[in-house]
Amino acid sequence: AGTYTATLKAASGCDSVVTLKVTVNANLTSSRDTTVCAAQLPFTWNGQSIASAGTYTATLKAASGCDSVITLKVNVSPNLTSSKDTTVCAAQLPFTWNGQSITAAGTFTATLKAASGCDSVVTLKVNISPNLASSKDTTVCAAQLPFSWNSQSISAAGTFTATLKAASGCDSVVTLKVNVSPNLTSSKDTTVCTAQLPFTWNGQSISAAGTFTAALKAASGCDSVATLKVMLSGNLSSTANFEICSSQLPMAWHGRSLTAAGTYTAVVKTAQGCDSTLTLLLFVNDIQRSTTNKTLCESAFPYQWNGRSLTGPGTYTTTLEAMNGCDSIATLNLTMRPQPRSIREASTCASTYTLPDGRVVNASGTYQSNIPSPLGCDSIITTNLVLHKVPKLNINTPATACTGSTVNITASGVTSGSDQGLQLSYWRNASTTDPLTNAASITAAGTYYIKAVNGNGCSIVKPVTVNFTNRPVLLVTNPAAVCFPNTVDLTNPVITSGSEPGISFTYWLDTAGTEPVLNPKAVGISGVYYIRGANAGNCATIRPVSVNVLVEKAQNGIRYPTITSQPNTPVQLEARRFTPGNTYQWFPPKGLSATTIRRPVFQSNEETEYTVEINSESGCKTVDTVKIRLNIGCGDIYVPNAWSPNRDGHNDNLMPLTDRPITLKFFRVFNRWGQLMFETQQLGKGWDGMFGGQPQVKDVYTWTLEATGDNGCYYFKAGNALLLR
Repeated sequence: AGTYTATLKAASGCDSVVTLKVTVNANLTSSRDTTVCAAQLPFTWNGQSIASAGTYTATLKAASGCDSVITLKVNVSPNLTSSKDTTVCAAQLPFTWNGQSITAAGTFTATLKAASGCDSVVTLKVNISPNLASSKDTTVCAAQLPFSWNSQSISAAGTFTATLKAASGCDSVVTLKVNVSPNLTSSKDTTVCTAQLPFTWNGQSISAAGTFTAALKAASGCDSVATLKVMLSGNLSSTANFEICSSQLPMAWHGRSLTAAGTYTAVVKTAQGCDSTLTLLLFVNDIQRSTTNKTLCESAFPYQWNGRSLTGPGTYTTTLEAMNGCDSIATLNLTMRPQPRSIREASTCASTYTLPDGRVVNASGTYQSNIPSPLGCDSIITTNLVLHKVPKLNINTPATACTGSTVNITASGVTSGSDQGLQLSYWRNASTTDPLTNAASITAAGTYYIKAVNGNGCSIVKPVTVNFTNRPVLLVTNPAAVCFPNTVDLTNPVITSGSEPGISFTYWLDTAGTEPVLNPKAVGISGVYYIRGANAGNCATIRPVSVNVLVEKAQNGIRYPTITSQPNTPVQLEARRFTPGNTYQWFPPKGLSATTIRRPVFQSNEETEYTVEINSESGCKTVDTVKIRLNIGCGDIYVPNAWSPNRDGHNDNLMPLTDRPITLKFFRVFNRWGQLMFETQQLGKGWDGMFGGQPQVKDVYTWTLEATGDNGCYYFKAGNALLLR
C-alpha cells in the first residue's frame, strides 16, 4: 500500500501528473470453542444448523469489503442419569419427591439441571412395605443390669423383641441383642485433609494419620474405650501443557484472563473438600511473516498472487494458515517496470504504409507495434496513420471570353466534377513556381495550370486553356460566408467590382444561363451561382460567383455528461470538433491547464461548471456546457465495543453511529453460538440486551451491518461488542 505518481503527456503538450493511493485491507479471522448439551441440538449459527459436535466456519463481510472468517468448535456434553430404590410403609404415602407427589409403588423420573447446565435424569423405584423391622445390638456393663426396654426388664444377655406401632402406621418389629460387657468400646474411621491438621479429639492433638484411643468413663460407670482411625487426604496437583496462537489471546482460565505465555496456577476444591492445585504451562505461537520482492513488466498485469488479482504495483499482504495452525502473514513488494511508449503521427499520400514492426497496412487508423526491448519489456509504439488519396481534379475549358474581358479560371465550372473541398491555386507553369496572380481575371489567351490540394495535403496539377473573343470584361469576387439564417446578395456591386463598365448583369443557376435565380438579392441556399455580364454590343460573359459561398448553420449547444473526480486530481476535458478550423474558448479559466484548446486538463479542489465556445472559420458559434463534480469522501460508521443496558441513559443500546446521512439495510447482533439476538433497519434504534423477554448474560456478541450513504458510498462492517452488567 502507498501513494504513487506518474507523469503523462497531455494532448496540450503539458505534463499531466496522476496520483494513485493504494490501501490494502487484510482478511479477518477469529475462532471460539463452545460446549452445549445434547438436548440443545440442533441450534442455528450464522445461517447453519449445528446438529453434532465438530468444527464449523462462517465467512462474513468486514467494513473494508474483505472476508472475515469465524471458526466455531462445538463440544457436546451428554445428559446425566442416576437411579435409587426406596421402600416405604403404605401409611407414608403420599410423599413428595422432586416436586412430584408419590402415591403408590412404581418407578418415577425427574429431570434436573446438572452443574454443566445439561439435563440430569434421576430415577426413583418405590417399593411399599406394610411392616417395618429393625434390629440393634447393644453391649452394656453388668452394673447396668437390669434395665427396662419397651416395658421389658432386661437382666441378662440375650435377644429380645418388641412390636411397636410406627408413626407412619406400619408395624415395627424391634429386635435387641444384648451383650453384657464390663467395658464398652467404640471405633470410628475419619478422613481429613492435610491442611486440617492438627485437630483436637478427646483432649488429644492429632497431627498425623494413625489409630488413636481414649479411655472414657461412661455414664453407666463402665469404662468406655474409644478408638479413632485417622486417614489423611493430601492436596492434589496437576499440570497441563496448552499451545495457542497469539491471535487467541487473551484466554480465560479459571476466572483469569491470560494475555501472554507463561506458567499459571489455580487452587480449586476437590470432592473431599481439599485444595487441588492446577498448573497450566501456556505456550503462545507468534504470527509468522515473510516478504517477497518482485518486479514485473507493465504488460504482465494483472498478476495473480494467493488467489488475488493485482492490477498495479504496491505492497500487498495476505493472511495464511501456518503449519502450527496460526496465522502466517505474507507480504509482496511488487514493482512495475513501465513499458516505453511513444506516439507517432503519420500522414502520407499513398495507398499503403509500413509500420515500425514491418507490417504493411492499407487503411487509415491507429496501430500499436510491440518492439522487443533490451530491458526485457516490450516498447510500445502507437502510430496514428492517415492515408490520403491523390485528389481528383477535373478541368473544364472555360468559355471563350469577349476580347477585352477576363476569364475566371477560379470559377467552379472550370473544376466541376472534381473532389469536394479542394484547395485550388493557379500558376503560369506546370512546375508551379510562377504563381498566376490574376487567375480570376485572365486577359490573355494561353495555357495556365491549376494545382488542387485536398484536406490531407495531397496535390495534383492540370493545365487549363483560355481563349478570347470580343466579349466584355466581367470580374466576380466570391462573397464572404454567412451563418444561417442570413442570406447573400448576389447583386451587391462588390461581387462584380472591376468588371467592364456599362454591362448589364443577370443571375443564373447554370453556366448556360437557362435557369434564372429567382431572388438574387437574398440567396439562402449554399451552392454555385453564375453572373452574366453583357455589353452594349451584346457580347456577354458569364462567371461563377459562389464557389466559396457557404450558408452555414450553427450547431446547437449541448451539456456534456457530468464528470466525477477526486479533489486535485488531473482530469482530461474534451470539447466537440466540427471542422479542422474550429477555435475554442473555455470559461471560467480557473482550474484549467489552458482555455483556448480543445482538450484542456482540469485539476482543482472546487466543483466547477464550464462553458466552451466553439467558433467555425465562417464565424458560427456553438456554446457547450460541462460540470465537474468532486467526490469529497465517504466518512465512517462506528459501533461501540461495549455497552451497559442498565437504563441509566448512558450507552444503554448497542447501535451504529455515523457522521453522515446513511440508509441502513440491516444491523444484526449474534451470540457466541451464532443465534440472532437482534435485527433492525432503523438508524438510531439499538439492542438493549433483552431476548425473549429475558436479559442476556454478560458476554461478547458479534454484530454485522450493511448500509449506503447519500453520496453513493457503500458500507459492510462486522465486529464484536461486550455486554456489561
